[in-house]
Amino acid sequence: MTLSILSLLALSGDAHAWSHTQKLWSREEMPLPYYLADIDEDSIDMEYAVNAIDESWAVWTGDGASCAQLEANNTGVRSGWTGGFNNDGFNTFTFEDPAEDLDPGVLAATLCFPGERAFDIDGNSYYFSADCDIVYSSTVDWGKNEDIDAGACASEYSLKAVTTHELGHLWGLGHSCDDPNDDGTKGEESCEVGDLRDAIMFWSTGPCDNGPEGGFTSDDVTGLYALYGPYCSFEAVEGADRRGGTGMEVCFQATCNEDPTAILWSFGDGETYEPTEEEIASGEPVCHTYNTKGQFSVNLTITGEGDACGEWEYTQRNPAYVLTCGEPEPAEGFSGLFTYTHYDGLVYQMVNQVDTSVYGCVELITWEVYEGGSVSGEPIISMDAWSPKIEFPGEGTYTVVVNVGGPGGLKAGALTIEAVDEKGEATSACSTVPFAAGFAGVFVALAGAARRRRS
Repeated sequence: MTLSILSLLALSGDAHAWSHTQKLWSREEMPLPYYLADIDEDSIDMEYAVNAIDESWAVWTGDGASCAQLEANNTGVRSGWTGGFNNDGFNTFTFEDPAEDLDPGVLAATLCFPGERAFDIDGNSYYFSADCDIVYSSTVDWGKNEDIDAGACASEYSLKAVTTHELGHLWGLGHSCDDPNDDGTKGEESCEVGDLRDAIMFWSTGPCDNGPEGGFTSDDVTGLYALYGPYCSFEAVEGADRRGGTGMEVCFQATCNEDPTAILWSFGDGETYEPTEEEIASGEPVCHTYNTKGQFSVNLTITGEGDACGEWEYTQRNPAYVLTCGEPEPAEGFSGLFTYTHYDGLVYQMVNQVDTSVYGCVELITWEVYEGGSVSGEPIISMDAWSPKIEFPGEGTYTVVVNVGGPGGLKAGALTIEAVDEKGEATSACSTVPFAAGFAGVFVALAGAARRRRS
């Protein structure tokens, strides 16, 4: 859902330690299937690796992050496939690094290949992930959490702790405290000890360290919920026309993954509506009539409260979502749809005076030229242009017609022109010819990888 998290993403910034990879998974892809490549039994026991990875997934999909409603599914072992980073549509874990993609000192790395663009915010583009692979270093001794807890650890690293961190990257989280320097500083800001260093997404870990057994710190949760917290969406009900004339009624349907307690609609034309609790519970669409012409952005603000997510607020804005137009008319200060000036010889410049103050209300335009002082017979010239130059075939009287159309309807205007073959002497509009209300002219459309390091 392309716009479902824009308001929450606005929370990210220098005031927070967490960051994003600018990739995330669409909810339509969940539960995420994942695979484990064949393992060299000399490096790590396959059964243990499978269990540790499954337990790491459970940290993210369990109660600790229940508000995010993440889902994943173990799809089995990819026999005969060793690994590396491959954009093949499979989320794969491998303990082989055939291309030597991992830098020295890196325990594991996650690379997510981008798919469809999700949205842009603060000058950054976010993309839905299409494939995420996790590659572990083949030079690391991997240990079991129970052995580490029992003190039976020399310099092994916890596979579960490292995998849990890498899964954070797979979901779209960056490091809660990045490390350009050995002293633990992130840019010019100090990485505080305590909560940040205990975060799952802290950038480094040491040997014999099981990671935060409690699961999430507030930093992990805040960064995650900025991507996958409560969200809502809305659209015009199926079959509804969002483009039309003034007086058009549009009905909107809102859907949320959490029950809202209050909803505020802002329709873009200055009108707002706040449904009652009974109306919210019914789930019925909300309808609004647009009586003025314009391009209107519709805004939905929803608040809620629940055990998993606490108090939350979500805002979705669909820009230029509704277009209402009047019948084509002259722009302010003009009395006709067009006028003309003499250009040179038998060439006359048409000057379009149609009101274009609302973008999108003029979609179709064509010009027709008839011989004589009325519209009769077939046009001798037809063209599609905004303000064309028309060259008449000879001196005499001609009727020029402009047909203008759009969502608000059809309008035509006509002028008679006495064409004179002379050099550059400007003439202006002569008279307006009465036009039959039923006339309809011919219209033509104008128209990089996140890594976990040793500490």
